[in-house]
Amino acid sequence: MRSLHALAILLAAGLATAQADGPAVDKDVVRTFWTDGAAKFQAGDVFGALTAWEAALRLDPDNEPIREKVKMVRADLTPMPVLDVVSGDTLRVRLAGRDATVHLLGALAKEPDALATSALRTLLRDQSVYLKSDPKIAEPPAGETVEAYVYRAPNGPFANLEMIRQGRLRADRERDYALKESFLKAEQVARGTGRGVWAPRATAMPGEAPAEEGVAADAPPPAPTPPEPQPLGRNLVLNAGLEEPLPEDALPRGWVFAPSPDGKYVTRSDTPGHQSNTCWTVEGRGEYGAVLAARVKAEAGRRYVGGGWAKTVGPGHAVIKLDYYQGTNLIGSQLAGVVRAGTDWQEFRIQPRTAPPEGATRVGLVLVLVGDGAASFDDVTLQAETLEDAAPRNLLANGTLESGVGSRPWAVTLYKYPNEQPWWRWSKDGAHTGERGLQIKGDTTYVILAHDAVAVDTAQGYELRGWVRSRSGEAVLKFDFLDGDFEWLGQETTRTAAPDGQWHELTLKADFKAYGKAKHVTVAAFAMEPGTDADFDDLGLYATGPR
Repeated sequence: MRSLHALAILLAAGLATAQADGPAVDKDVVRTFWTDGAAKFQAGDVFGALTAWEAALRLDPDNEPIREKVKMVRADLTPMPVLDVVSGDTLRVRLAGRDATVHLLGALAKEPDALATSALRTLLRDQSVYLKSDPKIAEPPAGETVEAYVYRAPNGPFANLEMIRQGRLRADRERDYALKESFLKAEQVARGTGRGVWAPRATAMPGEAPAEEGVAADAPPPAPTPPEPQPLGRNLVLNAGLEEPLPEDALPRGWVFAPSPDGKYVTRSDTPGHQSNTCWTVEGRGEYGAVLAARVKAEAGRRYVGGGWAKTVGPGHAVIKLDYYQGTNLIGSQLAGVVRAGTDWQEFRIQPRTAPPEGATRVGLVLVLVGDGAASFDDVTLQAETLEDAAPRNLLANGTLESGVGSRPWAVTLYKYPNEQPWWRWSKDGAHTGERGLQIKGDTTYVILAHDAVAVDTAQGYELRGWVRSRSGEAVLKFDFLDGDFEWLGQETTRTAAPDGQWHELTLKADFKAYGKAKHVTVAAFAMEPGTDADFDDLGLYATGPR
């Protein structure tokens, strides 16, 4: 529902209320949604088309052609009650007076997969659904399993695509169907972010066996032996610069290669490097080719920071992340972001504010080529640092804005007025804390940098905190309130930071009185007018207890 979220932010910024300066409706935006809907409808994505047309209708309620199109498509959809969810890709519905088994067309489960089944139950249990066939797939004889695109009625998510996005199902690569390209793209994103079945298994150390994703060990891991102290600041990656001579076809000392089972990847020493002669390259095709550059014992009172440089060639992309293990089970990850083809070497950094997840016994730095192509890595680091003084838990994964690739922070999305190009980068003259903040500047209508949504409980209180340094214009922080389908409900903003070039802490408590249906919130930095020049850093979302 990202497109609707972006649309909601356009509305919140005043796009549809600029009565004094011109017409209330931006016809170009309406035309974009109208055209996008027509393309989706022709491709067979009726529900995607409906979403686009309803978005256009919200901007221009008096547009009769769009209104008629929405009415026509809605009239052709019959809601059918869900009787049961059989597996991660199969459900039973009441269809034309009989019980029918329905398979999510174009989406395949890894059998058996309890996690996929649970995810589909959460999405569709006790709901009604619309079914839509695909013109490229023949309808089965009466009584046999129906293959269909499934959409939760009346305005819910497109289940086939949503399950692939969550990484709980894989896209069907064998057959031809109208939405195959869209499903494969969604799968690529799920792979790249390590979601669901695409989370790389814990790479086994000598004498260990990796565990399946989501499957606990049969017995608690033995108590770990006391770790040897790791000198603070020392690079824990052996041969990090990759200049150490290697035997032919050998990995760097301490590194482990872990491709996906069906992947066809090779890994090798390569030239040229980032700043010297040699780098390390993973090349091939398949799901992923992962290299574990280091895995060390997690120590109490310390956090772990990763960094280095990467570049890619071909359609695939590189993902760099910290993996946290309990014994041999992978229990959590933090990403720097994605390095795509078409660019030179890009720096990546993973700098969590907190300690590893509770129960973590080891920390690993993992370098991954996702998909087909080649990815090169160089000058990689994994370092132990002392934790800062105990602080409340920040619910934002990258609130410090330290983790990212190149000029892009991880877990943050840019929203802007159509056809405008805001200027933004890492703060040039110092962050509030750490090494990085973000600067927004430009003669643009508005710019929003929104952190990924966080699930909330409206019975609890939440507080937004962050630091803003404004040189000119109006700069604020804000909440966006979203329902369970990530539909936008409304927003609240902090006061405006004084344009005096000094850092100011801005705070705001979430008020759920007006947004009782909220299931998620996003925290965003918001440059509100042309000519704004401001820095943002250390964004935080904190639970404050029962309201």
